[in-house]
Amino acid sequence: MIGVGYRKELAGWIDSTPRGIRCLEITAEHFFHGGEERLAQLAGQFHLFVHGLGLSLGTPEPLDSKTLDHFARVVRVANPQWISEHIAFTRTAEAELGHLNPVPPTHEVLGIIADHAREVSALCGKPILLENITSHVRLTGDLSETNFLNELCERADCGLLLDVTNSFVNSRNHGFNPMEWGSSSMRMPGLTARRAPIQ
Repeated sequence: MIGVGYRKELAGWIDSTPRGIRCLEITAEHFFHGGEERLAQLAGQFHLFVHGLGLSLGTPEPLDSKTLDHFARVVRVANPQWISEHIAFTRTAEAELGHLNPVPPTHEVLGIIADHAREVSALCGKPILLENITSHVRLTGDLSETNFLNELCERADCGLLLDVTNSFVNSRNHGFNPMEWGSSSMRMPGLTARRAPIQ
């Protein structure tokens, strides 16, 4: 199934029902403050998948209730086949950071993200996928990155949304072979590969 990320700049083209495009990735935050009618219209034309940017699953504190409520409302209108978020944090107890920040691959962080992912999935009534991000700093912990991802998917009962462009960028940033990184130790349950658009 071929799809694209929905952006308002593409609305006219998407409304023309381009040949071969059967699904759209909806960025939840773009519909936090309106657009329900448009979202419902898209849901009647395409398979939708709702992707979050700011739930901050890696923050140790409880999920922000307002952000979570907005996200769940978008999911109710879009009725996606699945939802997704990043393996990252975007806020602390003191501040909104406005950026996807990496988390260390530790058992403690694994538990935090898994619990938050289960909470979001249960609230929305949809399966959840977790996506890898790019980072300028490679954090270390008591797990390798691949073991961290495998255990996270098992504990959170979720799949991995593998952004292959992010993996390639990280291989350049941190000096590893991306093919070897994923060839032997990644079980990748529920794997969905995603390639970011070329800039």
